[in-house]
Amino acid sequence: MRYAYDSGQKKQSNALVILDKRSIADFNSTIKKIESIGIKAYHRFPPKAFIGYVSFNSEKKLLSLFPNTKIFRKEASEKAYRNIDDQELNIAIKIWNLNYCKKKNDSIFSIEEDKGNLLTSDIAPKVYSKKNSTSTLTYNSANSSSDSPYIPYGATDNDTSEFMLGSIAIGVILPESDGHTEDWTQAEIDKVITSVQEGIDWWIQQAPDKSNLSFTYDFNIKVPTPEEPKFSEYNKFINGYKIMNSLGYEGSSADDFDSQVRQFDNDLRHKYETNWAVTVFYIDRSRGKGGVSYAMPGGPYVVIFSERNSLILTEEIRRDLAFVFYAEYENVGIYNTKGYCEWRSGYLKVENGNAYGCGIDNCIMYSAVRPYVCIYTQGHIGIRDSDGDSIPDILDTFPSINITPLANTIFTNPSISVSGTAKVSPLIVTNKNPGQLEENKIITINTISSVEYKIDNGSWLKASSYDGKFNGYIEGFTISTPNLSNGTHTISIRAENSVGNKTSPAESFNFVISSTNAVLSVSPLGLDFEYVKGNQSTAGQQLKISFNGNQGYDWVANHSSTFLNLNQSSGTGEAIITASVDAEVLTPGIYTDTIEISSSQLNSFQNIPITLNVYGETVITTNIHKIEISDYLWSKEHSELLNPPYQKLEIKNLGGKTVEWASEIDFKSPNIVFYPYWINLYPSKGTTPSSVFIMLDKTNLPPQDCTADIHIKSPTGEFPEVVIPVTFSLCALPSIKEITPISGNPGDLITIKGKDLTNSYVEGNLWFKVKKEKVLITPNSWNDYSITFYLPEVSGRGFFRIKNDCGLSNPSSFFLANPNEIPEIESDKQKLDIIVYNDDSRVVTETLMITNTNGGILDWEVVSDVGWATFQPSSGTGNKEIKAVMDFTGFSYGNYTANFIIRSPSSNAKNQIKIPVNVEISTNNRPLKIGPEITSLSPSSAKYMDEVILYGMRFGDGNYSKVFINDIQCYIVDWKDNTIHLKIPWGIPAGSADISVSTPKGKSNPKKIAIIPVIPQIKDISPKRSKAGSILLLTGNYFGEKEGKLKTKRSTAHIIGWTNNKIYFYLTITNHKKTLKDFMKIKTIYGKSNKYRFKLRRKRSKYKIIPLSQKTNRMD
Repeated sequence: MRYAYDSGQKKQSNALVILDKRSIADFNSTIKKIESIGIKAYHRFPPKAFIGYVSFNSEKKLLSLFPNTKIFRKEASEKAYRNIDDQELNIAIKIWNLNYCKKKNDSIFSIEEDKGNLLTSDIAPKVYSKKNSTSTLTYNSANSSSDSPYIPYGATDNDTSEFMLGSIAIGVILPESDGHTEDWTQAEIDKVITSVQEGIDWWIQQAPDKSNLSFTYDFNIKVPTPEEPKFSEYNKFINGYKIMNSLGYEGSSADDFDSQVRQFDNDLRHKYETNWAVTVFYIDRSRGKGGVSYAMPGGPYVVIFSERNSLILTEEIRRDLAFVFYAEYENVGIYNTKGYCEWRSGYLKVENGNAYGCGIDNCIMYSAVRPYVCIYTQGHIGIRDSDGDSIPDILDTFPSINITPLANTIFTNPSISVSGTAKVSPLIVTNKNPGQLEENKIITINTISSVEYKIDNGSWLKASSYDGKFNGYIEGFTISTPNLSNGTHTISIRAENSVGNKTSPAESFNFVISSTNAVLSVSPLGLDFEYVKGNQSTAGQQLKISFNGNQGYDWVANHSSTFLNLNQSSGTGEAIITASVDAEVLTPGIYTDTIEISSSQLNSFQNIPITLNVYGETVITTNIHKIEISDYLWSKEHSELLNPPYQKLEIKNLGGKTVEWASEIDFKSPNIVFYPYWINLYPSKGTTPSSVFIMLDKTNLPPQDCTADIHIKSPTGEFPEVVIPVTFSLCALPSIKEITPISGNPGDLITIKGKDLTNSYVEGNLWFKVKKEKVLITPNSWNDYSITFYLPEVSGRGFFRIKNDCGLSNPSSFFLANPNEIPEIESDKQKLDIIVYNDDSRVVTETLMITNTNGGILDWEVVSDVGWATFQPSSGTGNKEIKAVMDFTGFSYGNYTANFIIRSPSSNAKNQIKIPVNVEISTNNRPLKIGPEITSLSPSSAKYMDEVILYGMRFGDGNYSKVFINDIQCYIVDWKDNTIHLKIPWGIPAGSADISVSTPKGKSNPKKIAIIPVIPQIKDISPKRSKAGSILLLTGNYFGEKEGKLKTKRSTAHIIGWTNNKIYFYLTITNHKKTLKDFMKIKTIYGKSNKYRFKLRRKRSKYKIIPLSQKTNRMD
C-alpha cells in the first residue's frame, strides 16, 4: 500500500518545555497565556513541564514572556535535573528522551525492553496520606462564574469522559503490594510511562485541529496495597478499593470501587482544571498469570495488565481510552454483546456500523493493532468532523445572542448603549437506541470568546464583557457606540465561541438618531480591505464625515501607515473622502491602521479602524498526490481482509484566502455502471483549509486493477483543478467449495469445484498433503469454476490446496484409500441406553451416523432383532445419518433389550456392527429441566472464526453465560433464548469436539462438532530496510490468537507481538556474511505455514531484506 504525501501534516510535538513554576495554579494560568501565542501544549506534567508543538517564532515570544524557560528540541540533560524533587518533571524528561529523541527512525515503535533505568536516578514515589473524601462533589457549570470554567456546560460529577475533546486529566496508578509476588522494577515502570504517553499521543494526531485536545498526567507509582490486585471472572476489581484507600478515598468493599475512582477523577479535573478525567490502573503481572485488559464505557477507569511488551501496551491504552469515551468494540468476541450495525453509542449516538458482520473498514476498535479510526468510532468518541472544517461535529455549533430590550428606538443623543448576554449552544442529539427512555445529555466545552457589533455596513467592533473577560459559557456584554449621524441605523451583534464559530445570522435591530447637537460623526465605523496577489488592485472605499446638519466646522484626517492613501486629509463641513490601499508591494499578512478624524472646534475625534488582508496567489495544494494500493486480497469469504484505512486528505490554499472547493471522481475501470462509487470523499465539498477522508471500498469490486482520478475543483473557476490518480489492484484468492467424490482410490477421477480458479494453474500450484508428504498434482482440465484430475498414489487423510499469485485457497479435506486395506463401516454410537418416562411420548427417536473408513464407499443396510424398531432410511451408500424409531405404545413398565445390526452386502466389507440397545420404561415422570438444552447445531463442521448457530431451549438472555467447545470459550455474536450465534475460537484441536452452553441455571448437554484446521500463511515482511534489532512486521493469515513458533534457519527471530494476521519481531544474526539466505515459517497447533524465503544483505549496522522470487518462494 503506498500513498505519495507532502511532509506538511498536523503539527506534532517537537519540543520539551520546562517552566520555572512551583504551583499547579501558576502552571495552569501560564499554559493559558502561552497557548494564546500559538503554542500547543499537548502533554502536560504540572507544575513544570509540557511536551508539545513550539514554532520558532512562538519560541521567541515564550522566552520574552518567561525568560527562565528551558526549551529542548534534542535530548534533555539528565544531570541538570537530577536533584529536583519533582516526579512529573523527571517523567516528562524520561518520556521526551525515550519517545522522541531515542526513537529509531526505521522501527515501528521505539521502546526497548527491560534495559534498566534510563535516567540517572529512579523516580521517587509520592507519599500518600488519608483525607476526608466523604463529601459529594456537585457542579453547576452552566452558570459557572469561575475565572475560566473547565467543568463542561451541562456536565455532572458522573460525566467524566463524555467525548474525547478538550483537556483530559490522566491518572496513572501502579499498585504495589506488601508482599513480593509481583514487584515493579524500574524497567517495567519505564515501559508503562512511555507506552501510555505514546498511545495517547496517537489520538492527538487523529483528532481535528480544533478539538483542542490535551492531556495532563498525574502519576501515582507504587501505591501501597496490602495484597496483589484480584479480579473476578467478569472483570470486577475485587480489591481495588484498597488501592483507593491508600490514596485517601475511603471504601470498605468492591462495591465502593467505582465511586472511589469517580471521585478521584473529579478531584483530578478540579486540581488540573481539565474538562475530563480518566484513571488507568496498570497491574504488574511480570511473574504471574496475566489478564484481559478492559475499560468502563463512560469511565471512570481502565485496567491494563503490564506483562505485555511495550508495543502491545501502547496499542491497549490507545484502544481502551477510546472505549472509556464510549467507542464500541467492533470485533466479534465475548466482549461484544452489542455487535449490531444499529446499536448507537457516544454523545452523538452514532451507529456501530463497522461491527463484525456489518462493516469491513480497518479500525482500531476491530483490533488494537490496527492504527486507524473508522468514521463510526470517530462518531462514538466525538472527534468526527462531517464538513471538513477541522471543528468536531459536537463543537460545530453557533452561539446565541439575547439583547436586553430598549425602552425606545429613537434617540436624541448621538450615541446609544446596548447590553445583553451571549450563550453557548450545545449540540442536541435526537438519535436514540431502541428502548431508550432517558433523554440524551446536553453538554459542551465551547465557551464564549468575544462579542462584536457593527453599525450599518461598517467593520465589526469589540463589545465589552461584564466581568472584563469573555471566557465563560454565558457572558454578559455592553456596547457604547461612537457618535452617529442623524437618521436610521442598523446595529448587528454576534458572539464568537472558542472554536471560532460566530452567531449566524447576527442579531440586529433598527434605531433612529435625531440629535440637534453639533457633533462629529463618521460612517462607516471601520473599513476592511482584501487583496490577492496577482489580481487587480483593490477598489477604494468611502467615509462620510458629518456634523448632524451643522456646517462650518473644520476637520482633519490623519493616519500612520504607508499602505493607506486618502484622497483628502482636511476640510470644512460635511464631506466624503476615499480611502485606498497600495498592497502590491506588501507580503501576505494582516495589516492594520487607524484613521483619526478630528475637529478642533468641537474638541472631538473618532478613530476608524482599517484592516488589510493581503493573500498570496491562490494555489490549491493537497498532501496526497497519488494513491497506489496493490496486492490487496479480495474475498467476500474472508472478513479479516478489510477495506484499506481511510486516508486524510488536507486541502489548503497556499495563498491563505478561504476559497470554496468541490470534488468529482472520474471512475475509469471497472465500469461505473456495474461497480459504482468505490471511492468516496467525506465531505465531498467545502472551503479551505479542509480535512477530508478518502475512503476506498473493495466491497463487490472484481479482482483487477481498479483506476480512477479524484478531481478537486473550484466552483467559480478561481483556481486550476488538482488531480489525484488512484490505482487499486485487487487479486482473488482461489476458493474450494466442493470435492466430488469425498473419498476415493488412486487413479479415480476427482473434480474440485470452486471460484476464482482461472489463471491459478502453474506447475506445483495444486497439491495433496497428507501428514508430511506433499504430492503435486497435474490437472486433467482447469477453468474458473472446476478442476479435474486423477488421484495420485498416496493413502490416508489429508487435504487439497490451490495457490495463485494472490495467495492460498482454503484447505479441503479428502480421504485417499490404500488399495491394500479393506474398507470398514463405523457408527458414532456403540451402545444405546434409553429411559422412557411415564409422561414421555412412547415413540422414541435416536440418530446414528454411519461412516465408511479406508476410503471405501460401501452399500449398507440396518436391521434389528425386534419388531418395535424401524430405520429411516434402512439402507444406503457411503456416509449417512439415519434415524432409529422405536415405538413402545402399549408396552408395560419394565426393561427391554434389542440389537441393531449395520452390515454391508459387499464382499469387500471387513465387518458388521452390532449395537446393543437397553430400554427402561419407567413409572416416574421426567425430571423438570431448568438448565439449557442444545437440540441441534449448524453447520456440523467449522473452522476458526466460522459462524455456528446453536438451536435449543432455555439459553436465557446471555448474561453471565458462556459457550464452550471442549474447555475453550467461544466468541458470541448473538444470544437469544432459543438460538445462539457464535464464532469458533482459536485453539481447539482439529477433529471431533464437544460444544456446550453454561448459564447461571446449569450446563447443557454436549453436542458434537467437527473442527477443521486452518493452516497459517505468510505473505510479507516489512520494512525491507532496517537496522539490526529493529522491530519488523510479518503479515499473513491464520497465525492465531495465541503465540505459536516462528522459526528461521540462519538467524534468530524474537517475538514481541502476535495477532491472527500480524507478528511483530526482531532478528539477531551471528553470521557475519554480507549476504545471507534464510527462510521463515510459522507453526501453530494446526500445522506449518509456507516457507517465506528471503536474503539478508548487510551494510554496516543496517540490513536489507530481499524476498526471493515466487518460484523460489513456493509452498512446502
